[in-house]
This record gives sequence, C-alpha cells and structure tokens, in this order.
Amino acid sequence: MCITLLVGACTDDGGGSDETTTSTIPPARTLLRVGVDAWPDCLNPLTCAVDGSLPEQILQHVLPVAMEVDGSGQYVPSPLLAGNPQVEVDGETLTVTYRINSAARWSDGRPITSSDFRATWLAVMATPEADQSGYREVVSVDDSDPGVAVVELARPLADWPELFGGSSGWVLQGDALGERLDLTGRFRDELPFSAGPFRLAAWDRDVAVLAADDTYWDVERIPEIDQVRIERRDADDGLRGFDFIVGDPTRRDDTPDGFDLVRVPTTEVIGIWFDRRTTVLEPKTHRDALAVAFDRGELAALAAGGDEPLLTCLGWIPGVGPWCDDSDLPEGVFEPDLARFALAIDGWVAGDDGILARGAERFALTVTHDPALPGADDVAAELVDRLADIGIEVSVGDIEADTWTGLRSPDESAGVGVFSFDVGVSPQVLDLYGCLGGVESSVIGWCPRSVTTLAAAMVDASDPAELLALAQEIGDVAAGDLAWIPLVQRHHDVFVRSGRVSLPPGRPVVGGALARLYDLEVEDS
Repeated sequence: MCITLLVGACTDDGGGSDETTTSTIPPARTLLRVGVDAWPDCLNPLTCAVDGSLPEQILQHVLPVAMEVDGSGQYVPSPLLAGNPQVEVDGETLTVTYRINSAARWSDGRPITSSDFRATWLAVMATPEADQSGYREVVSVDDSDPGVAVVELARPLADWPELFGGSSGWVLQGDALGERLDLTGRFRDELPFSAGPFRLAAWDRDVAVLAADDTYWDVERIPEIDQVRIERRDADDGLRGFDFIVGDPTRRDDTPDGFDLVRVPTTEVIGIWFDRRTTVLEPKTHRDALAVAFDRGELAALAAGGDEPLLTCLGWIPGVGPWCDDSDLPEGVFEPDLARFALAIDGWVAGDDGILARGAERFALTVTHDPALPGADDVAAELVDRLADIGIEVSVGDIEADTWTGLRSPDESAGVGVFSFDVGVSPQVLDLYGCLGGVESSVIGWCPRSVTTLAAAMVDASDPAELLALAQEIGDVAAGDLAWIPLVQRHHDVFVRSGRVSLPPGRPVVGGALARLYDLEVEDS
C-alpha cells in the first residue's frame, strides 16, 4: 500500500500554478504521526520562514547549515563542515573560511560545494523579503575551490555564525536556483532540493511527509524513522491517532490518556528589564529598591502560566546567583517596606496623594510589555500593583517584542519592561547590550564603562570560545548592576504516545520540539 498526496506544482516563472503533481510515497516500516497547531503558508526558505513553523517543522530536517546551535546554545560546526571555520580579522575586514566535508551531498547525489555558499548569499541579497541581516556585510564569496568557501565581510561581525546557518539560515543548492536569483514567489509549493537526514516527499496545505534519505552522508544522523507524517491539527481534531503532538492536544491542563507529557526547554527567557534611560532607574540604589519589592517566585509562576518555573542560566544569562541556578526561587523576597525605606534614604517621601516625590520630581514609571507574549500581561499587572503599593506613579505601555529591541533613543524608554529574549546564541549579547555607541545604541540603556570595553573586545574576537567567555563576563556584570531579572525559561509542551515513541535524552538543539527528529525511535508500524 502507498500513500498518495497531491502537491501544488511550481511554475518556472516563480508563481504557483493550479496544476498538481501526484507524489507516491512507499509504505513505511516505521511511521511517526505528528500533530501540530501552526502550519507554514508555503515552502520558500527565504520568504516563507518568518513565522517559525516552516523552519521548525520542515526545513531543519531537509536543508544543510554551516554552523548550528547545539543543546547548550553554542555555535558548533555542523556535519556539513570539516571542522571549525577559520576566522581572521585583518584591519577592518573579517574573513571566514569554510572547509566543506567532502562526503556532503545533495539528495540528487551532487556534492555540496562553495558555489552553493555563493549562490545562497546572492539569492538572499537579491530577494527583497529575505532576512539579509549579516549578509549585507558580505563583500564576496570566493568559490574558486569547490571544497572551500572563503567569505569576506566588510567589518568584524560577532554574529558571523548566523550566516549560512546558525539558528535561522540555510545553504541552498545553487544549481536548483537557476539564473534568476530573486526567489520571490518561487518554491512556494515544492522544495526541489535537500541535503538533510530527511527529504520532503510530499506537502500540501494540511500534510507534510518527511521520508528518511537512505543515501544521507552523515552516518551519525541517519534517521531511526523511515517516514514522518506531520499534520495540521485543528482545535476539534482531538488525538486522531497521533504519536507525537506539539502543543496541548485537548486544550486542557491535563495530559490525555495514553500520552506522556514532555516539557522541552527552549532558549527563550521571559525577564524584567530596568531601562536606565528612564531617569529614576539610572541610579542603582533605585533599581535595588524596586527589586526587593517584587515577589520573584510569584512573578516566575505568572510568567510560566502557573506551571513549575523552568529557570536556568542557559550558559550566560545575566543573573547568575540565587535566582539562576536551577533551584527553587527563594521565599521572602517580597519586601515593599524595605523598598520604601531604601528610597526614603535617597530622599523620596510620600506626598499627600501617597506618591513618592523628591522636591518637585515625582517617582513615575511606565511598565511596558508585549501583550502577545503569554504570561506578560499577568506579570505586568502584578508589577503595576506592587509599584503602586510602594508609592510609585505607574502607567502601562504595550509594545511588540520585535519592536522593543529597536528602542534606541532616550525618548523611547521602556521603563520597567516585561519581554522575552532568545538567549541561546551567545553573540546575540551584542544585540542586547549594544554599548559601543553609548546609551543611544543600547536596547536597555545599560552601558557602564566596563561593558563598553567588553563589547568592543567581542567585536574584535573571532574564536567562538572567546566570544562565549566575553558574553558570560558581560552577563556577570549585568547581574551585579541589576540590569534585568530573568524569570522563567520558555518551553514546548509535547505529548508522546506512551510505549510507542522513545525520545533522546537532553535538551534538543535550537529548532523546536522536533529538532532532533533523526534521534527519535518508534516501534514498527
């Protein structure tokens, strides 16, 4: 018996057509059925991956990357490379030399070469909707040696491992792109190339079939499962015979019968930021006073939606110490009287209306949060109440998470912010603590001289271990300066059919609950 799916074909001019092609999938010895809530709109690796569902469900299993992010959040060479890239800084330029694994092959048998790196760069820059971050700094890609890609950048770039891979990029097959490198409108309904443990055997608006590639060249990642059937799951679908479900299958808090709940930590953390561009938050004594007015255990529970908090340091998260050591949050942290006393020492006394003031200056703050972030509303509401309890004049501001990181000018202070941040990739510390240009370039207005020096050193650093060490040092300074308070690590809730699916131990690499799909084991179907 075979499975047949209808997949929309893609025309040569890049537009989708009304024609369909029949893809016949051979019967599987081991079949994994996965139910997911989010579904990609199309398959274009440059223009359709912005919502996250396409990379997490499909692309990470079928497309190669140069550097990848491992389970500890560090950049490491993927099997595509023959060891660590060579990184050289010469004056104002940065050169990265990738030596390609001679065994690396596309699914059609052609070797992956430096020309594929060059074509990927050109396609990214030619496609207006593509994420061109980092690629704009690339001056040239030398592909004269098929086994060596030499990438020259106009300036040192701490995030160079994000090029051609990292947590969101890919290497594309140059021969499959043709002469037209603008990929707008192309590959919407089909992906004609792959070089991962799986190939995309079929896809439509409701079902994707991943078939194990028997010719895959990395012997360490040959899939245990012959075939993975990923299906869009509607709210009233129930379990539908799934073996693995990403999300809450019953829209309830309890685990459905026959399934085990597995909580997969991500590299995203919800935290509280103190924006030092807000005048009353610049003195550390003020930030210290506010910090003791919050019950961090309660805030972490609110951020986790009532679940047990998953708070870890994840390598370099600022806040190393009693609130970042995988242990339970301490009790008795909520001390509003102590907060008022500390502020009184600094001259802040309550007026007739109960609001703290120092001369003509009132202690006023805005609590800013991302309303689309689960848990942020509850945390923000609790912060507003606690700040009001100690006599602070509080207002509330809403802002999207992808906008707050762009708050660069002193006129756009976030006040006390409740946001999430993906801390899985260490060089992103430069985006969080962009202190080289002073306060105006800092996301949270936190730029003591010591951090400016460390951030400058990170720009000049090329070794990934050195970058990580510098990021850790910046995190330690941040913890002492009380720049932010990490509350809870986000996680994926997945439901695994008991006795049918075996998951590998440890946290998966960045890429969602299915990141280590090649390691999953399933009983014969």
